[in-house]
Amino acid sequence: MLGGIEAWVRTLIWISFFIAVLELAVPSGSLRGYVRLSLGLLLVAAVLRPLLHLNLAPPPSLPLPAIRGAALAEGRAAYRRNEARSVAEYRVLVQERLVRLVRRSAGVQARVQVSQVGEPGRAGFGSVRSVRVWLAGTGGGEAGRVRGLIASYLDLPADRVTVSGG
Repeated sequence: MLGGIEAWVRTLIWISFFIAVLELAVPSGSLRGYVRLSLGLLLVAAVLRPLLHLNLAPPPSLPLPAIRGAALAEGRAAYRRNEARSVAEYRVLVQERLVRLVRRSAGVQARVQVSQVGEPGRAGFGSVRSVRVWLAGTGGGEAGRVRGLIASYLDLPADRVTVSGG
């Protein structure tokens, strides 16, 4: 593209030089006005030449419905894969945060399993449905406190949080 612009500018420079030389060579008189008009039209044609050579016709037709259908199907599949991956990453993140919360607040080690709403397209897809917690090194006295802590943290009803000591 730059090569084309460079050639166009070079042509304009040569035509301008040619017009200047011809205007000097034309004798004064009634003919001079016609010569200047002709040379001006030549310069205008040289300036507009790239615009006249633009190919404004539409490209040859492609089987767009087939391409579009395949692209849409591929996009939907990628969306589902990414959605499932995002939900899985969210579950791991919530589990890690809950383990840290229990360790800092209750002072015990815990293992956490988060269950999520798993049907794509269903309201609340990926949200936390229930939590199961296994506490390590406790006699079970912390279970009620941990249940309330997690239920409050996740804004879940307490009956959706199951805590067992062990």
